[in-house]
Amino acid sequence: MQFFIETLINSAMASAATALVVVGLALIFGVMRVENFAHGELYMVGAYAVWWIGTSLGAGYWVGFVGAILVTAIIGALMELLLFRRLKDNPMGALIVTVGVLLILQTAVVWLFGINSNPLVDAPIKGVLRLGEVNIPWHRLVVIAATLVILFALAAILRTTKFGWATRAVAQDKDAASLQGISIGRISMSAMALSAGLPVPPAH
Repeated sequence: MQFFIETLINSAMASAATALVVVGLALIFGVMRVENFAHGELYMVGAYAVWWIGTSLGAGYWVGFVGAILVTAIIGALMELLLFRRLKDNPMGALIVTVGVLLILQTAVVWLFGINSNPLVDAPIKGVLRLGEVNIPWHRLVVIAATLVILFALAAILRTTKFGWATRAVAQDKDAASLQGISIGRISMSAMALSAGLPVPPAH
């Protein structure tokens, strides 16, 4: 039973991290019809940013957490503005560009941190929850809870806010959305920044 519960918690944490990555990919594809092959590298950049800002610079985990969201969101917004927007009528070109961004981000991380780097980030909440013979680290439960909160918040934003309505309208029909006065470029950039920042919470 102990092994089963610990495996279940570990699987739930891994699934939570994967869920945010998948939702980010779906958001990009839904709005811009772009398959972003560099999305996994944005996840990697978020993890390194949390470590570099929070641990290496000594700013603390929560400062690193916020800084990582800003870093990945800015990279995502720049990708939309400088690359995808110029290739909006060339989906194959946009796909190839994402491969280029993937290689650039991988090379940059290797250049900055080395090939065999294994930076560790201190858990924001330390300690262990003991349930009989089962020991569950608190930070794993925090990752699962944070992911659920983020997913429900994102669903609420997309269903109840003007930004969410505009995003869904662009995803369904860009021409009709544009005729209603919705800025396709602004929504695309916002969606790209949002999807790039989503995987940061479980990145540590």
